[in-house]
Amino acid sequence: MKVRAQVAALAAAACCLSIVLPAQQPASALPYTVISREARRPLAVRVVGGQEMFALDDLARLFSLTVREDTAAGALTVASGAQTIVLSPQQPLASVAGRMISLPAAPVRDGRAWYVPVDFVSRALAPGSTTRIELRKPSRLLLTGDIRMPRVAARVEPLGSLTRVTIDVAPATPHSVAQDGSRLLVRFEADALDAADLRVPAPTDVLQAIHLADVPHTIALDLGPRFASFRASDLSAPAGGGRIVIDLIAHTETAPPPGTSPAPQPGQPPPGEIPPLLDMPPAGGLRTVVIDPGHGGDDSGARSAQGDNWKAQPSMEACGSCHDDVDWTRPYIQNGQTMAAKGSYENPLTRAEEEEKALDLLAPVLGKTRSQALLKALWNFEQLEDVRELRQGMP
Repeated sequence: MKVRAQVAALAAAACCLSIVLPAQQPASALPYTVISREARRPLAVRVVGGQEMFALDDLARLFSLTVREDTAAGALTVASGAQTIVLSPQQPLASVAGRMISLPAAPVRDGRAWYVPVDFVSRALAPGSTTRIELRKPSRLLLTGDIRMPRVAARVEPLGSLTRVTIDVAPATPHSVAQDGSRLLVRFEADALDAADLRVPAPTDVLQAIHLADVPHTIALDLGPRFASFRASDLSAPAGGGRIVIDLIAHTETAPPPGTSPAPQPGQPPPGEIPPLLDMPPAGGLRTVVIDPGHGGDDSGARSAQGDNWKAQPSMEACGSCHDDVDWTRPYIQNGQTMAAKGSYENPLTRAEEEEKALDLLAPVLGKTRSQALLKALWNFEQLEDVRELRQGMP
């Protein structure tokens, strides 16, 4: 009964869009790499309907999950320790401890196997796990346990007398910078580095290349024939990251006295003023946008200048299948959900059909999602002479 109640809550809080999957074979994609202190292993990925997905069976073996299908309730339950996640095969939502979590797509069955979007791991599974689970989509990594693997990115700027190398690291990690012959080595206190954002610059006579060194926790700067000396400094970065600024000085220039930094030339940014090199979500920032489509229920909605009410026009050419303003706003809402999901925002909907939902009735929905913004989507065509003019603006 508890599972069925959670499924009912999912249906009440989200847009019940019927997902009809055409007969299609899921396509394979590049696997993710699961990294722990003990080992590295591949995790297969399938592409279904344009969405990358993991097999629930694979996740169950990896994280000791228990997966059950409740055909009577029309739900999947995923148990991880004391945490239970309820999934609906008809909706891109998950219920975790009474909280609604938006997913990019609903679970998909392929034969006897169920597949879930890769974001299921970071949005539904990781927050309640007693073991650290971190999904890194850009580098196709899945970190588990206490593995230390900071992300790093670098940028090279020629600044007249200097060549400035800026290295961003997230999270901030203790490190050292030292010269070793014709290289500078930046060593991090880590097990490995996630260097998917490490770009190789064009070689110069001061800096030839930047790359991962032979040891997995070190970045190497290959120095050119005009290199004379360097100066390194540390700065803070947003969202708990760190920034390392290394100024490379050429032979033809005079090195600064010990304990001082070269003064930036006019028009050159001092260390730390360039934008962050790593895309980091804002700490405590907006992560959920609840979308409320249409007026709902007995509200007559918008009218044209002649007093026509679109609710009395269910068969008009503009939208022959639109019978209420939930239908009318749905194409735009779907586009908005897609954009929000790409930005890793949760985006649940408040109503499934043309039902009355006053703002005071929305409070339980907003509370369940811990939302931080409510977007209400309405049609407005008061300036139109005739309601049929809407057809020119329909998507």
